[in-house]
Amino acid sequence: MNIETSFISSRSEYNSYVRFFNKTMAASKSFSGRKKAAAVLKNLRDADGSSDGEIQTVIQAVLLDKLGYKCKSVNLPEDITVSPADGRFNSLEASDLFFTCYTSEGDMHILDPHDHNDFTPLLPLKKRTLLVIFIQTDSRHEKMMNEAYSLLYKKAAGSAGKKNQAAKKKQPEIIALPAPLPPALQPVRAAEETAAPGPAAVPANIKSSEMASVQVTNELFHNGNVEAWKRIIASYENKYPGRKVNVFYDGEKIENIMSLFQWGKVKIGTCIMFTISGPDYPDIIKLKKYLHRGASPFFESFISGNPDEDPGLFK
Repeated sequence: MNIETSFISSRSEYNSYVRFFNKTMAASKSFSGRKKAAAVLKNLRDADGSSDGEIQTVIQAVLLDKLGYKCKSVNLPEDITVSPADGRFNSLEASDLFFTCYTSEGDMHILDPHDHNDFTPLLPLKKRTLLVIFIQTDSRHEKMMNEAYSLLYKKAAGSAGKKNQAAKKKQPEIIALPAPLPPALQPVRAAEETAAPGPAAVPANIKSSEMASVQVTNELFHNGNVEAWKRIIASYENKYPGRKVNVFYDGEKIENIMSLFQWGKVKIGTCIMFTISGPDYPDIIKLKKYLHRGASPFFESFISGNPDEDPGLFK
């Protein structure tokens, strides 16, 4: 009989969990009371001091799992230079619509499509910025989210002509979020999923992928998780020379991944960001999958065997 146990290491952590549980229950009642989701989430952040990780947990547990909201993630194809909160979303007023935006610093912003004050401080929103569209509607959710995306992009790129039309036709797919604990909302890029390995030599033209996030689902991101990430990244870079995995946390680039191992520094629900620098980004979806598992209680599968040998994760 296998019994899985977990513990909270201090009274303050226990009290923190209880407070967050109470806030989540209160938020759940507010959502059920037909309040707009963006207003409830912003109140959690501004009035109650909830972290981005806690708000993501509420989005997953209450909005997606309980209330049936749907979501779509996109990387902006062009810069957004003016606020789209100009009434263009009025046709979707019957559905509860909001956005979350992830900046290059790793911060999450909640955007009400009818509130200029949410968009203006972030302008211009740069190309490749990760934006997630959330909507609560009936079985037409796919059509409604595609319409929301088109409305968002309608004026976002100015007058780029045919380029805009081509980007518009290539609608991102609705993403299915994995279980069990709240996973990171991830960008969907078909080109990256099918990218073939590039040449072994370091190329002259280095570029960087968009920022992607991995949510920590272990109680604490401890030494075992750090070691798992270290081996996963080393295996990726060994398989694909000329590519470098860059890790970011709390707005700063992590030069030495072992610095993430400080008890209590990286807690459950928080997000670690990463990009890939190189001529292309092969196996980025697989890399994200492995990093997500490495940040979970199931990290042990990556740290068995000789630590000096490549585990050969990317074949």
